[in-house]
Amino acid sequence: MDPPLEGGRPAPRSGCASAVFTPGAGTTQHTLVREGEPDVVFCPDLLVRPEGEGALVRVEEYNPEKARRSIGRLLELPFSLLCLTHGGIVSEDPKAAIRATLTA
Repeated sequence: MDPPLEGGRPAPRSGCASAVFTPGAGTTQHTLVREGEPDVVFCPDLLVRPEGEGALVRVEEYNPEKARRSIGRLLELPFSLLCLTHGGIVSEDPKAAIRATLTA
């Protein structure tokens, strides 16, 4: 595995995805970014959507400050689909959904 990179810069990966170091809900978590049509972000446990609910929820059990920074970093990435480890796919304005978690 590539070493984590500070500053949210994607690390080159084999295939068509890049990895962005996004700690907070864990110490070694990465978000995967697939640029193409459509651009997709595969988000680790930073954000979840509980079953039967529409809103995203922040996961801050490990380090709340790092989690908030990493969630904010997601907004800088190019994507129109957000795939969550827990909660399925967010296709309707995923960046607005992420912003709402930062203000909640």
